[in-house]
Amino acid sequence: MIKSIGTIFTLLLLSAMPTTSQCPTADILLNTQEEIDDFSADYPGCTDLPFGITIDDSLSNTITNLDGLLQISTVDRFIRIANNGALTNLDGLDNLTAVGDFLAIQTNQSLNDLSALANLTNVGGYLAVGNNDALADLGGLQNITAVGGYLTIGNNDLLADLTGLAGISSVSSNVSVEFNPLLTDLDGLQNLVSVGGGISVRWNQALVNLNGIQNLTTMGGNLTVSLNSNLSSLSGLDNLDEQGISWLYVQSNPQLSDCATPPICTYVSNTGNGASISSNQIGCDDRIEVEASCSLLPVRLLSFDGEARSGYHHLHWKTASEADNAGFYIERATSGTNWEEIGFVPGRGDQTQTNSYDYFDHRPSNGINYYRLKQTDFDGAISHSQVVTLEGKARTPLLFPNPTADRIKISGIDNGSIEIIDIYGMIHLQNTTSSWGEIDVSSLPAGTYQIRVTDSTAVDHRLTFVKL
Repeated sequence: MIKSIGTIFTLLLLSAMPTTSQCPTADILLNTQEEIDDFSADYPGCTDLPFGITIDDSLSNTITNLDGLLQISTVDRFIRIANNGALTNLDGLDNLTAVGDFLAIQTNQSLNDLSALANLTNVGGYLAVGNNDALADLGGLQNITAVGGYLTIGNNDLLADLTGLAGISSVSSNVSVEFNPLLTDLDGLQNLVSVGGGISVRWNQALVNLNGIQNLTTMGGNLTVSLNSNLSSLSGLDNLDEQGISWLYVQSNPQLSDCATPPICTYVSNTGNGASISSNQIGCDDRIEVEASCSLLPVRLLSFDGEARSGYHHLHWKTASEADNAGFYIERATSGTNWEEIGFVPGRGDQTQTNSYDYFDHRPSNGINYYRLKQTDFDGAISHSQVVTLEGKARTPLLFPNPTADRIKISGIDNGSIEIIDIYGMIHLQNTTSSWGEIDVSSLPAGTYQIRVTDSTAVDHRLTFVKL
């Protein structure tokens, strides 16, 4: 009797102890409805899945619901939902809040509802929604705020808008919106500010403009807008910083005639920026037409180059044609951002033939020097060239003639200050003017002297000469 009481007490104690979760020890594949239904029994208490999960019933075609997955709240790796022909919604993933790597929802022919994902806020890697023939909207993804990899929305035959993506403000890699035949604009991406990679908008037959990405400011790759049958305008790109564009592709948009958005205009005005523009409507059929539509300054810059010489930099450029060209301000910077005007070369007004120009910077800074041209029209309109980078080296002044009886000349430095000092350290002459040529030393007693030259970069040079 005592033994029976002890056994009962032990059983009661064990039943009162908390159970530990039993999670998979590797990525898992669920490809039947039975495996979905048995998940909670196979992995009791497993709410935070430490590996990835693939739901793919391309072999059995039996999965109609995901109710057996209701306990899952986070997935450390990935979720791939693919090739489920009978699945119409994602009910069962209602408690999912985060996916560590990627979320892919692809090739589910009957899927028409993503609302069960409304608690999902974080996708650490890429987000891909594609080849879902019945999916008309992306409602359910609206609480995702950032995508840690690429974002791709493609081949969704009934998708009419992107409003389900309204919570996303940044995408770390590329963004592609492709092969969505009913998509008329990009509304839904209005909170997208930053894209770490390129942007591709292709094969969206109903797309008429790019409205919806008007708050996008930065990107870091190719910008591709191609093969959109009804696209007539690039409006929507207005606030994009064109410096993040690696190459511009605007091709085979038969209705596209308006490409004159500010970032595109600024981008194509720099001849060093690569662009492939073709097979669009008149006004945007090639780069020249885009420049004309942008009302860019009518100066065709063929080249802008430079060479670092001993003590100076030689800049030279050529124009293919000019119209109303007042001239070129030469701008220099040492940081690549803080530009100062250092000179001006007059233009030649209206010209149809090739013209060459030169400018000599006799006072380059030590280290890296950045140069660009600010071409100016007679009405005040301006356009900047590409940037040329040259390295300045410290200059060494020379004295001649040496010895001398009356005059001595310093070459190799244009400005700064000088002191003439005798062998006893007495200063006989000081000159702090901005420039000098020959220096009169006829009044100095015969002997050996030192000239201390401090140039415009505060570098001191000590030179010796003999006064006869």
